[in-house]
Amino acid sequence: MHRIGWIAFFSPTRISLHMSPLAFLLPLAVLGQTAPLADTGPLADAYVDGTYGYSINPPKGWQITRQRVPERRGVTLLQMTDRVSPTLTQEIVLKQSSTTQKVPMDEMLKRISDALELEFSDVTILAQQTQQIAGRPGAILSASFFHEGVKRLRLEAVVEHKPQSYYILLYSGPLALRAQSEPLFHRVLGSLQLLADQVDETRMKDALESGVRLLRSISGEQLKAAILPEEFLKFESEGRTIGFVAVYQAESTWEPSSKAGAPDRGYPGIRIRERGWTFEKDGRARRLQNSMFISYDLKHERWKTSVTTLVPATGNQPEYLDIALEEGLRTGDVLLTNQTYSMGAPAQANPALQLPEAYVSRAVIRLLPRLIDDLAKKQSFAFVTFDHGRAGLVARVIECQGEDSAAGIPSNDGVFRLEDREGLAADPTRLYVDGAGRTLLVKTGPLTMTRAEGQELSRLFSDRIDAAQKRMAELEEAYNREDARVGRKPK
Repeated sequence: MHRIGWIAFFSPTRISLHMSPLAFLLPLAVLGQTAPLADTGPLADAYVDGTYGYSINPPKGWQITRQRVPERRGVTLLQMTDRVSPTLTQEIVLKQSSTTQKVPMDEMLKRISDALELEFSDVTILAQQTQQIAGRPGAILSASFFHEGVKRLRLEAVVEHKPQSYYILLYSGPLALRAQSEPLFHRVLGSLQLLADQVDETRMKDALESGVRLLRSISGEQLKAAILPEEFLKFESEGRTIGFVAVYQAESTWEPSSKAGAPDRGYPGIRIRERGWTFEKDGRARRLQNSMFISYDLKHERWKTSVTTLVPATGNQPEYLDIALEEGLRTGDVLLTNQTYSMGAPAQANPALQLPEAYVSRAVIRLLPRLIDDLAKKQSFAFVTFDHGRAGLVARVIECQGEDSAAGIPSNDGVFRLEDREGLAADPTRLYVDGAGRTLLVKTGPLTMTRAEGQELSRLFSDRIDAAQKRMAELEEAYNREDARVGRKPK
């Protein structure tokens, strides 16, 4: 969702802890708030994918699924779903696909219509034409067909991204909704922007090489020297102080349980713990608990991030808890991950990933401003990180912009600006640090993070935290009692 990846608290549609570009501190998505934008009518704010290089505005109120699903000749990038009745849904899906050779758009239309007639019955091609889409060669087809006893509408737009590479936007829903769904589909299609035009592939290649060189140069002693035992940041938005995070870093040893009689092995390294709260205008209280470990040889990593949200009662909806949990475990170049975004639901395991050399751990990203030798030098580093929301790897670019004397931030050790974004096209989060790499200020959209003292945060939030934790405990106890009553295993 939004910008630099440390603070990934929450998206408007669901909690998302992804390491989106808000980078150096913690996975808290930027609290579900966005800067004021022009009215987009029936469309929501733009969703930007800097890794795949596109921007699109989903329909307002539709559920967004960001998880990428690999396919035989491409990948599903984004799913937008709306339930129109207890038994019927409509959806718009964005895919990227490829062909073995360049296909003219009129031939692409024929392939689409032929595939529909093979898959469904009573197919009627309602309209089709070739046209420019997002400034590229494209084609649009609309058709109706019977499926599972319902007359359905299919709208399909194809945009040539590169030779043999295409973006495909698909709508599927009841034909009875055509008068509303077809104009909406064309508005969503009209919002599609291909950001790859802005991306200098040579620049990205150079940044990736710089990122790999930096990772290779990091020693255990450098990691130790980068530890800050305690750090507090408070969050401000729209003139209100809405929350904070406390960050604790220390040397630690991870001792995995022994397997098959093998002796226990300890991996010395650094553990980073983050604890935070936010209190939003709508009455929601959110608690962050995050723990991550990286070994000094950078080969062993684990993390566990949970966010518990106390959602106030509204209308006929009683007060309830929403819980999100994300976990990762890496040994060498193999990464195992899982996540759940519903209280009581089992964790969904993702396929194991073979990691590239440019992969960077979450803990190293947190320490990065204190691992870069020369903050005054303008330079770029690119890495890949794991994103739970997409269940895959995303590109992350961190640019050192040098000393920023115009920032207006008091510091006896200079002020240096870093920018963190997904890919090269997404909007950045701006991080201001002193000469020792300690955080002074972070700006991402409407959210600002500044250094704070523990006593100040205690004065501002202790009463609200106590009340929220008490109510969370009561609701969880009630949930467990209900589990026991219906015979489910309590959490």
